[in-house]
Amino acid sequence: MPVTKRLEFLGDSLARKETGVQLHKVQLGLEPSDWKPMTNVGPGVREIRIRDDAGCFMSQA
Repeated sequence: MPVTKRLEFLGDSLARKETGVQLHKVQLGLEPSDWKPMTNVGPGVREIRIRDDAGCFMSQA
C-alpha cells in the first residue's frame, strides 16, 4: 500500500469531504475527477477542481 501524507483541512466540511476524496485518489496513483494542468507553477502540477452546490469551482492546488 502506498505511503500517504497527512492532510489538514480548513473551511467548509462538505468541501473538505470532496477534497479528501479527490486527494485520496491522487495518493493511490489515480487521477482526480476534474483537474487541469498548472504549467505556470511547474511541470506535473495539477489543479484539482471541485464544484460547490452553485456550480462554482473551489480550486485546490
